[in-house]
Amino acid sequence: LDRSFELRFGNEIASDNTADAFSRVEDIYQKQNDLIAEQKDKIVDLRKAVRDYDNTIKELNADLAGLRAGNSLLEYQLGIARKYGDTLGEETILAKIAKNNAEIAKTEADITDAQTDRNKASADITRTTTELNEAIRELNAGLSGNGQFARDLRDAYRDLISAQQDELVQAAKNGASQGELKRLAGEHKDQ
Repeated sequence: LDRSFELRFGNEIASDNTADAFSRVEDIYQKQNDLIAEQKDKIVDLRKAVRDYDNTIKELNADLAGLRAGNSLLEYQLGIARKYGDTLGEETILAKIAKNNAEIAKTEADITDAQTDRNKASADITRTTTELNEAIRELNAGLSGNGQFARDLRDAYRDLISAQQDELVQAAKNGASQGELKRLAGEHKDQ
Protein backbone atom coordinates (compact mmCIF):
# COMPACT_ATOMS: atom_id res chain seq x y z
CA LEU A 1 0.00 0.00 0.00
CA ASP A 2 2.84 2.41 0.85
CA ARG A 3 4.52 1.81 -2.49
CA SER A 4 1.26 2.28 -4.39
CA PHE A 5 0.65 5.54 -2.51
CA GLU A 6 4.21 6.61 -3.29
CA LEU A 7 3.74 5.77 -6.96
CA ARG A 8 0.44 7.65 -7.11
CA PHE A 9 1.25 10.75 -5.03
CA GLY A 10 5.01 10.68 -4.47
CA ASN A 11 5.86 13.07 -7.32
CA GLU A 12 3.20 15.58 -6.25
CA ILE A 13 4.24 15.45 -2.60
CA ALA A 14 7.91 15.90 -3.54
CA SER A 15 6.95 18.78 -5.84
CA ASP A 16 4.88 20.36 -3.05
CA ASN A 17 7.82 20.05 -0.66
CA THR A 18 10.07 21.79 -3.19
CA ALA A 19 7.50 24.56 -3.69
CA ASP A 20 7.19 25.01 0.09
CA ALA A 21 10.98 25.21 0.47
CA PHE A 22 11.21 27.74 -2.37
CA SER A 23 8.40 29.73 -0.78
CA ARG A 24 10.37 29.83 2.49
CA VAL A 25 13.38 31.31 0.65
CA GLU A 26 11.11 33.95 -0.89
CA ASP A 27 9.55 34.66 2.53
CA ILE A 28 12.98 35.25 4.08
CA TYR A 29 13.86 37.75 1.35
CA GLN A 30 10.44 39.41 1.70
CA LYS A 31 10.84 39.67 5.47
CA GLN A 32 14.21 41.41 5.04
CA ASN A 33 12.82 43.76 2.39
CA ASP A 34 9.82 44.53 4.63
CA LEU A 35 12.19 45.32 7.51
CA ILE A 36 14.14 47.70 5.28
CA ALA A 37 10.93 49.40 4.10
CA GLU A 38 9.68 49.77 7.69
CA GLN A 39 12.96 51.33 8.78
CA LYS A 40 12.89 53.76 5.85
CA ASP A 41 9.31 54.74 6.75
CA LYS A 42 10.29 55.15 10.39
CA ILE A 43 13.17 57.45 9.43
CA VAL A 44 10.82 59.57 7.31
CA ASP A 45 8.37 59.80 10.24
CA LEU A 46 11.14 60.66 12.70
CA ARG A 47 12.50 63.39 10.43
CA LYS A 48 9.01 64.86 10.20
CA ALA A 49 8.74 64.71 13.99
CA VAL A 50 12.07 66.55 14.36
CA ARG A 51 10.84 69.27 11.98
CA ASP A 52 7.59 69.52 13.95
CA TYR A 53 9.50 69.80 17.23
CA ASP A 54 11.74 72.48 15.71
CA ASN A 55 8.66 74.45 14.64
CA THR A 56 7.06 74.02 18.06
CA ILE A 57 10.25 75.22 19.77
CA LYS A 58 10.37 78.28 17.49
CA GLU A 59 6.73 79.09 18.27
CA LEU A 60 7.29 78.63 22.00
CA ASN A 61 10.39 80.84 21.89
CA ALA A 62 8.35 83.51 20.11
CA ASP A 63 5.64 83.21 22.78
CA LEU A 64 8.30 83.45 25.47
CA ALA A 65 9.78 86.58 23.91
CA GLY A 66 6.30 88.11 23.79
CA LEU A 67 5.67 87.30 27.46
CA ARG A 68 9.03 88.76 28.49
CA ALA A 69 8.35 91.89 26.43
CA GLY A 70 4.95 92.11 28.11
CA ASN A 71 6.63 91.92 31.49
CA SER A 72 9.04 94.70 30.53
CA LEU A 73 6.10 96.93 29.64
CA LEU A 74 4.28 95.98 32.83
CA GLU A 75 7.36 96.74 34.92
CA TYR A 76 7.57 100.17 33.29
CA GLN A 77 3.88 100.73 34.09
CA LEU A 78 4.51 99.48 37.65
CA GLY A 79 7.26 102.06 38.08
CA ILE A 80 4.90 104.82 36.96
CA ALA A 81 2.09 103.56 39.25
CA ARG A 82 4.50 103.50 42.20
CA LYS A 83 5.85 106.92 41.33
CA TYR A 84 2.36 108.42 41.45
CA GLY A 85 1.14 106.32 44.41
CA ASP A 86 -1.49 104.37 42.47
CA THR A 87 -1.78 101.33 44.79
CA LEU A 88 -4.78 99.87 42.96
CA GLY A 89 -2.92 100.11 39.63
CA GLU A 90 0.20 98.69 41.31
CA GLU A 91 -1.71 95.63 42.58
CA THR A 92 -3.32 95.05 39.18
CA ILE A 93 0.04 95.30 37.41
CA LEU A 94 1.72 92.98 39.95
CA ALA A 95 -1.06 90.42 39.38
CA LYS A 96 -0.51 90.64 35.61
CA ILE A 97 3.27 90.23 36.10
CA ALA A 98 2.69 87.18 38.32
CA LYS A 99 0.36 85.71 35.69
CA ASN A 100 2.96 86.37 32.98
CA ASN A 101 5.71 84.82 35.12
CA ALA A 102 3.61 81.68 35.56
CA GLU A 103 3.05 81.56 31.80
CA ILE A 104 6.79 82.12 31.22
CA ALA A 105 7.64 79.19 33.52
CA LYS A 106 5.10 76.96 31.73
CA THR A 107 6.43 77.99 28.31
CA GLU A 108 10.03 77.35 29.39
CA ALA A 109 8.99 73.88 30.63
CA ASP A 110 7.22 73.24 27.30
CA ILE A 111 10.39 74.28 25.44
CA THR A 112 12.49 71.92 27.56
CA ASP A 113 10.04 69.06 26.93
CA ALA A 114 9.99 69.75 23.18
CA GLN A 115 13.80 69.89 23.07
CA THR A 116 14.00 66.57 24.95
CA ASP A 117 11.52 64.95 22.55
CA ARG A 118 13.36 66.41 19.56
CA ASN A 119 16.69 65.08 20.80
CA LYS A 120 15.16 61.64 21.39
CA ALA A 121 13.71 61.62 17.85
CA SER A 122 17.08 62.71 16.45
CA ALA A 123 18.84 59.90 18.35
CA ASP A 124 16.20 57.47 17.04
CA ILE A 125 17.00 58.60 13.49
CA THR A 126 20.67 57.79 14.05
CA ARG A 127 19.89 54.39 15.59
CA THR A 128 17.33 53.46 12.92
CA THR A 129 19.67 54.57 10.13
CA THR A 130 22.38 52.30 11.56
CA GLU A 131 19.88 49.41 11.71
CA LEU A 132 18.73 50.15 8.15
CA ASN A 133 22.29 50.16 6.84
CA GLU A 134 22.96 46.84 8.60
CA ALA A 135 19.79 45.29 7.13
CA ILE A 136 20.81 46.46 3.65
CA ARG A 137 24.35 45.10 4.16
CA GLU A 138 22.88 41.74 5.23
CA LEU A 139 20.58 41.67 2.22
CA ASN A 140 23.44 42.49 -0.14
CA ALA A 141 25.75 39.93 1.51
CA GLY A 142 23.12 37.23 1.02
CA LEU A 143 24.42 33.77 1.81
CA SER A 144 27.94 34.95 2.65
CA GLY A 145 26.83 37.19 5.53
CA ASN A 146 27.01 36.38 9.22
CA GLY A 147 23.74 37.93 10.38
CA GLN A 148 20.44 36.28 11.16
CA PHE A 149 19.21 36.92 7.63
CA ALA A 150 22.16 34.98 6.13
CA ARG A 151 21.75 32.11 8.61
CA ASP A 152 18.03 31.85 7.87
CA LEU A 153 18.72 32.05 4.15
CA ARG A 154 21.36 29.32 4.26
CA ASP A 155 18.95 27.07 6.18
CA ALA A 156 16.19 27.76 3.67
CA TYR A 157 18.45 27.07 0.69
CA ARG A 158 19.70 23.87 2.32
CA ASP A 159 16.06 22.79 2.73
CA LEU A 160 15.30 23.80 -0.86
CA ILE A 161 18.22 21.85 -2.27
CA SER A 162 17.26 18.84 -0.16
CA ALA A 163 13.64 19.06 -1.35
CA GLN A 164 14.79 19.36 -4.98
CA GLN A 165 17.04 16.31 -4.58
CA ASP A 166 14.20 14.37 -2.98
CA GLU A 167 11.95 15.37 -5.86
CA LEU A 168 14.47 14.08 -8.40
CA VAL A 169 14.92 10.83 -6.48
CA GLN A 170 11.15 10.38 -6.23
CA ALA A 171 10.72 11.02 -9.94
CA ALA A 172 13.44 8.47 -10.70
CA LYS A 173 11.82 5.91 -8.37
CA ASN A 174 8.53 6.43 -10.17
CA GLY A 175 10.09 5.72 -13.55
CA ALA A 176 10.91 9.15 -14.98
CA SER A 177 13.07 9.02 -18.08
CA GLN A 178 16.52 10.62 -18.25
CA GLY A 179 15.03 13.42 -20.34
CA GLU A 180 12.32 14.09 -17.73
CA LEU A 181 14.93 14.09 -14.95
CA LYS A 182 17.12 16.54 -16.91
CA ARG A 183 14.10 18.81 -17.53
CA LEU A 184 13.19 18.70 -13.84
CA ALA A 185 16.80 19.38 -12.81
CA GLY A 186 16.86 22.31 -15.26
CA GLU A 187 13.69 23.74 -13.68
CA HIS A 188 15.33 23.48 -10.26
CA LYS A 189 18.42 25.22 -11.55
CA ASP A 190 16.29 28.08 -12.92
CA GLN A 191 14.71 28.64 -9.52
